[in-house]
Amino acid sequence: IEGLGAMFEGGFIFAAGVFIIYEAVHKMMVGEVSHDSTLGIFVMLPILAMTAATVAHLRKVAKATGSLVIKSDALHYMTDVYVNIGVLVSLILVKLTGKPIIDSLISIGIALYMLYSSTHIVREGFGVVMDKSLEPEIVGKLTALLGSCTKINSFHDFKTRTGKIPHVDFHVVVRPDMTAREV
Repeated sequence: IEGLGAMFEGGFIFAAGVFIIYEAVHKMMVGEVSHDSTLGIFVMLPILAMTAATVAHLRKVAKATGSLVIKSDALHYMTDVYVNIGVLVSLILVKLTGKPIIDSLISIGIALYMLYSSTHIVREGFGVVMDKSLEPEIVGKLTALLGSCTKINSFHDFKTRTGKIPHVDFHVVVRPDMTAREV
């Protein structure tokens, strides 16, 4: 279920990125005029600090637990950090230059990052849902190790699966007279 959760959250981030690009392009075409940005600058600073602290905590928890959902939450909030930084930089630049197109260009840049990042989370979640195999080099090492074991006559039905806890499953054929202790 964790893979599905990551896929859905990644999909929502992707959709938000598409919407931001749409709105930014629309704003450039219409020529929307920005409002005074002083208040916005002061409001964005504490929001940016709180969001960055949330990301740091979520990344720490995701690393400790290996949770794909928490990792995708960290990505979600990291996109919020970039959005907040973009908004802050945009407000400052628009205030300094008087050119509202800067806001749209920065928005498109942030949205492109959101699209790029969300596809990685969706792919990772899809790999979990579809029981993606371990990397070929790891599979090769495992099969070589099994093949080099003198007590194993052969093995078959070898399967691997990625995830928080990687899985390896296989059947071995041993000498018929081998005791359970030897096995």
